[in-house]
Amino acid sequence: MKCSNAYWIVVLMLVAVWPSLSFGAIPQSISYQGRLTDIAGTPINDTVDLVFYICADSLCSRPLWMETHTAVVVKDGLFSIRLGSITPIPVDAFAGSTRWLSILKDGVAVGSALRMLSSPYTFKSLYADTAIYAKYVSGTDCSDCDLVFVNTTGPDSVISTSGTALAGKAIGSGSADVFGLRGYSSNKGIGSACGGLFTTADSGSGIHFGVRGEAYGNSSSLVYGILGYGSNASTGEAYGGYFVTPTDGTGVHYGLRADGLGAFSSAVYGIYGWSSNGSGGDAYGGSFYAPSGGTGVHYGLRAEGSSSSGSTAYGTFGSAANTSTGAAIGGWFETSTSGTGVHYGVRSESYGSSAAASYGVTGWASNTSTGNVCGGYFSTNTGGTGIHYGVNAYSSGSSGSSTYGTYGSATNFSTGTVYGGYFENSSSGTGTHYGAKLVSNASSSNNTYGLYSQAGNGSTGTVYGAMLYASGLGSGTHYGLWSESDASSSNNSYGVRGVANNNLAGNTYGGYFSTKAAGTGIH
Repeated sequence: MKCSNAYWIVVLMLVAVWPSLSFGAIPQSISYQGRLTDIAGTPINDTVDLVFYICADSLCSRPLWMETHTAVVVKDGLFSIRLGSITPIPVDAFAGSTRWLSILKDGVAVGSALRMLSSPYTFKSLYADTAIYAKYVSGTDCSDCDLVFVNTTGPDSVISTSGTALAGKAIGSGSADVFGLRGYSSNKGIGSACGGLFTTADSGSGIHFGVRGEAYGNSSSLVYGILGYGSNASTGEAYGGYFVTPTDGTGVHYGLRADGLGAFSSAVYGIYGWSSNGSGGDAYGGSFYAPSGGTGVHYGLRAEGSSSSGSTAYGTFGSAANTSTGAAIGGWFETSTSGTGVHYGVRSESYGSSAAASYGVTGWASNTSTGNVCGGYFSTNTGGTGIHYGVNAYSSGSSGSSTYGTYGSATNFSTGTVYGGYFENSSSGTGTHYGAKLVSNASSSNNTYGLYSQAGNGSTGTVYGAMLYASGLGSGTHYGLWSESDASSSNNSYGVRGVANNNLAGNTYGGYFSTKAAGTGIH
C-alpha cells in the first residue's frame, strides 16, 4: 500500500500501548484518540468510515495489521476508538523496533503515517520482559540516560519555521568514534531504504544546501567531509555518490565541483577516480559529458596541472593496458566541427627554460606481433582554402645542442619494407608542390646539409644513396636533379661531388648523367 495526499488532514495522539495488567494477559487492543480537520485546518463534524493499518515502515509498504471502523462520530474534529476491538492486534506485530500507524478515509491517506510510541509505564515492562537486563542487574540500567521524544506536527518530522529544525552535535576526547548524526536503514521488502535523505526546496535568493559536509582535523587521522561508498554484488546500479544539477538561466552550475589545494609534499587530488571490472560490461574511473547549446565555453573535461615545486605535474595523464582482444586507448580525442573558428582534436604545447627535455608531443610504439605499429599517425583531408598540414614540424635553436625539425629512424630485422621517412605528394592545379623540401641555412663553421643520404648494402640488389625522378607535362622547368653551389671564400665549393670505388669487375660511376631530348632548346 502507498500513501498519497488527501483533502482531510489528521493530527494523531497515541494514548496507550499495551496497558499494563497485573497477573493477566496483555490485551490485544490500543486506545486511540485523533483529531480530524479539513484542508484549511478547520475541525469537522461528521460521521466517517476509517481504515487503520499498523506498518513496519513510514510508507506502509509492509502492513502488519489492518482494521475498518465504520460510522465513526467526529465532533469538533475529535474522535475516539479502540484499535483491535474488531480484529485483535497480534502480539508479533510489535516484534520490530519501530512501528507506524496509517489511516485511510475513503481509500485516501489522511496525513503522514504516525510513528507509534510507548506509554510511560511500558518502559518498566521493557526491563521486566527482557532477559538481557536481568543479566546486568547492578549499575547498568542507564539511570543517567535522558530520553527525548520529538512529536511536533508529525512523529517522524522535525519542523521549524525559522532557524535550525534539527542539529546534531557530538563532542569527544577519547579514541571512540563520535557521530554528529548517524542514520541507518534496512529494508528487506519492496520500496526505498535511506540511511539519510536530505532535500532542499527553496525560492528567492541566498545559498541552499541539500547536504553540506565539512571536516576539520589537525591530527594524523583521516578526516572526511563526506565519504560515499557503493558496493554491489548483484545486478543493478551502485553509486558511491550521485550528483545532478538541472539548470536554466545564467550563472555557473556544477553537478560536482572538487578542488584540491595543497602546500605540502603530499599528493593532492581535486578528483580521483578508479575503476576495476572483472565481469562483462562498462567500467569507468570517470565519465564526463557536456551537451551544450548557445554561446559560452563548454567542457566535457578540463584538466590543468600547475606546479612550482620539484614534483611532477600532469594536466592529464592517461594509461591503457590491455591483455585481451579489443581496443585499448590511453586517450582518445575527436573534434567534429563546422562553421568558422579554430578547431583542435588535440593541441599540445611545451615550453621550457631549463636543461631538462621539453616535448610538445612524444610518441613511441613497440610491436613484437603481426599488425600495424604507429609511433604517431597523422592524416589531413581538407577542402576549401587555407594551409593544411598532416604534420608540421619546426625546430629553432641557438645553442650548441642538436636541433631536429623532424628526426626519423627505422630498424628492421625481418622481411618487408623499412622507411626512416616516407613522403608523397599528389597534386593538380597551380602552385608549388613538394614531395619533400629540405632547407639548411648556417652561418657557422660546422657542416651544413640540405640533404644527407647514405645507403649501405651487404647483399645482392640495387643500392641508392638517393634517387630523384621528375616526370612533367606542359610548360615550365623540370629537373630530375638540380644542384648549385655559390661561394665567395677560399674554401672548396661543390655543386655536385661524386666518388666511386670499385675493386671488382663492372662499371663504376662517380656520377652518371644522361639527357635524351628532341625538338629545340638546350639539353
